[in-house]
Amino acid sequence: MSISISFYPEINDKLFEKLGVQNGEYHFSYMKNRDVYLNTQYPDENRMRDIVFIEDPGSEWDVDQHNLKIEKEVQINNPRFLFGSNGVAPRSAELGVGVIWSCKAAGVRGAEEIQVIRSDSPAPLNCNVQLNFPKSTLKSEIVLETVVYIKKSGIPEEDEKMLGNESGLLLGTINHTEIILEGSGSEFPVVEVYEPSMPLWWVECLWTDPQEDPFDEEHVKLCINRGHKNYKRLYEGNVIKDPDLFIEIMASALEIIIRKVKESDYWFDIIANYNNLPGSIGEALYYFKSTFNWDFSSPENLSLHIRQYLENNL
Repeated sequence: MSISISFYPEINDKLFEKLGVQNGEYHFSYMKNRDVYLNTQYPDENRMRDIVFIEDPGSEWDVDQHNLKIEKEVQINNPRFLFGSNGVAPRSAELGVGVIWSCKAAGVRGAEEIQVIRSDSPAPLNCNVQLNFPKSTLKSEIVLETVVYIKKSGIPEEDEKMLGNESGLLLGTINHTEIILEGSGSEFPVVEVYEPSMPLWWVECLWTDPQEDPFDEEHVKLCINRGHKNYKRLYEGNVIKDPDLFIEIMASALEIIIRKVKESDYWFDIIANYNNLPGSIGEALYYFKSTFNWDFSSPENLSLHIRQYLENNL
């Protein structure tokens, strides 16, 4: 076990309040002849909006085929409190505000400076986050941290000798957001199979740990059987021919998956969103509960809420 110990003052809750940091809303878009804006959802208001889901209402945006532009404004109303003996840096130092981003699933990370702060900088100070990721750069999720660091060392005064003063030293995080890309909890894995001796549909639950295993067809899937005599009642080419039948199949499949996970020892951690990995089955179920307000308390309530949602949105 390792414990991180800072030998210099950092931005704590008290200083954060004095700074008057205001984090604006995120805006997401991609380019398709023009900027097309994506929907933003905050499923958990009680967690200071540190998880964001993005979705394309037109169902056209694909992280592998399109870029992703992220914009946000951060306002620091009282930046002067960062400096001096009661702050985190000498008055003569120059600080930077930057964004550190990482995408574990794609194995990429980076950083970008968005603002410079001096002890005499005017207030309020606006920091504009503007990031543009080319297609195929990201996968599943991206984590953004807005941080303050020492950009240029200063000459400490006598009462500032205990402050950090090394160029590049991180002084604290003023915002941390996990952005879940479309498909992580919003797309249901449906596959077509050809099994003449099998039913029209069935569900395969293949996960080992629902809090770690991705919500994809490798770990859970709804199988639609092209070899069944009633397949043509459901589909005509790639078009759903009988939406009511399809909704019943989807609703039943979701009930099976949710009730199976509910029988496991992982259930209470899942619905509390404790240790759900990004893109996991557990996170998908938490997404259904927190975003769509599905009632998991009883089989009849779950059945009712799923069907109401599907009938209104499919």
